[in-house]
Amino acid sequence: MDTTVRSLHDLFRGGHRAIEAACEGAAAEALNWRPVAGANTISGLVHHAVASERFWLRFGLGLPPMPRDREAEFASEVSDSAELLALVRAAETDVAAALSEVDAARLGEVLDPASLPFVLPDGPKEITRMWCVIHALEHAREHAGQMMLTRQFWDNGQR
Repeated sequence: MDTTVRSLHDLFRGGHRAIEAACEGAAAEALNWRPVAGANTISGLVHHAVASERFWLRFGLGLPPMPRDREAEFASEVSDSAELLALVRAAETDVAAALSEVDAARLGEVLDPASLPFVLPDGPKEITRMWCVIHALEHAREHAGQMMLTRQFWDNGQR
């Protein structure tokens, strides 16, 4: 595996560990709790982060997209943390498989944003394969941070 691709894989793995840390040992009530009206639950954030990560990675690498239902992602509830941990581990397997096929020399190729199934609000006029991979990483990490804060609020009784 190319060193650039290996570095990307390590970054995805680090993001997955952060998501797992926000979920491990939490009761279903904590995972399905909204810290304020209109906020997202840890469960919803995990489902969304994993689905978005898969979408952007697969799109950027030219792989067939996985079906998504963004509203259902955010509305998801779980009965225990094991469900979310399994979801993250499956995503990690998918990421490893996708990245194992990457030719690092192709990451600079330009893609047409018009081929996306939605419009990128205020998005770039052109995107590269690497832009998609980096966006998958940064978007999931943003949500991992939200998960960690939500967990901290729950654990510290701020509910």
